[in-house]
Amino acid sequence: MADTQPVSGAFDLAEEQAARAEALAEASRAWFRSQGYGPVKPPILERAAPFLDLLGEEIRSRMYIFADPGGHEVCLRPEMTIPTARLYADSIHARGGPFRCYYVGSVFRFDWPREGRYRQFTQAGAEFFGGLDAADADAEVLALAHGLLGSYGLSDLRVRVGDVSFFAALLGDERLAPAWRVRLARAAPDFATLERELAQDAERRAATAASTEPAGSAPAGGSEIGALLDQTPAAQRDALLGHVLTTVGPEHFGVRTPEQIARRLLNRAEARGPIEPAIAGALTMLLAIDLPLQEGLAEVRRIADEARSSALAAVVDGWDRRVRLLAERGVDPAEVRLSPRMGRGIHYYTGFVFEIHDSSGSTESQLCGGGRYDDLVESVGGTDPVPAVGFSLGLERVQLRLGQEAM
Repeated sequence: MADTQPVSGAFDLAEEQAARAEALAEASRAWFRSQGYGPVKPPILERAAPFLDLLGEEIRSRMYIFADPGGHEVCLRPEMTIPTARLYADSIHARGGPFRCYYVGSVFRFDWPREGRYRQFTQAGAEFFGGLDAADADAEVLALAHGLLGSYGLSDLRVRVGDVSFFAALLGDERLAPAWRVRLARAAPDFATLERELAQDAERRAATAASTEPAGSAPAGGSEIGALLDQTPAAQRDALLGHVLTTVGPEHFGVRTPEQIARRLLNRAEARGPIEPAIAGALTMLLAIDLPLQEGLAEVRRIADEARSSALAAVVDGWDRRVRLLAERGVDPAEVRLSPRMGRGIHYYTGFVFEIHDSSGSTESQLCGGGRYDDLVESVGGTDPVPAVGFSLGLERVQLRLGQEAM
């Protein structure tokens, strides 16, 4: 006989359980409405490509994805922000002006079921599109999330914030070799990968410092050309290497031009060389910050000064007003911690990010998370970038936490 039980990680709800779940969903809707947010309802069935493009191909193993009878790759939505941004791009954007919306609906992710983790769960959240004052919109959305959790009766909440722009400012520094700029930018959404790149660079630097190789000798492999390039100003290296390749003759490099091959070789050489020390040091120190908000911002300022990064200094200066606005909206900055490495592992974030945790300190203590994603609307079909910020939470995890507090 076929197994008729619910799929692992999904649950039947009836009577009191169903009533509690519906009451929590309705409480969420009521809170959003009271704050001036209106409902949206994107479909459960979505095209898979936008999620794979924006969340990374690695999300595929966690999606319920399949080909429909028409041969299109579709999925059960694994989250609500991308469908809501697509809905906004398709139906709302042309109107202009700010747009505040909320949703409450089921999402689906393949996960190993355990306490607080489910394969089907109810996601509630809000998105604010078109808010031209980024600091004010960020403060509004964080306060909205904090107030929502408070409206459920949850207290002793821990807020953590970060900013993807801290890293973008350093990775855009002209002192950083282009090959390293690309390589580190690819690593940055996953801060553990970025940390490994920096650790490996530090190891190479230490090995070089300990080397007994005589000064001025040819680089590894005996490349006299490499030594010559090291002594050539960066602006002239392409031309020099292109000239060498032209002298060798086109029969040795197929359809590519000498200039194209020169650029590829230089990129490879740069990626084997060290990261600019000031940038490597600044990135390493940023990743280590986990401090009360004001102390953390002071540390970022110190790092910017030490690295002589005006771009990073400008980003942290912008936080002064955001902190004041948070306080005005009822989120005490003294109870917020700054953790720049908290990029939330989501590729589409472009600036401010946040999480709110309970006080348990467990690995499943996160109750909600969100951030700024100014490029997302254009990525899902919008005609141009739109400033946007939002958050979401899982109602089943909230219900679990409420049950624990009632015990």
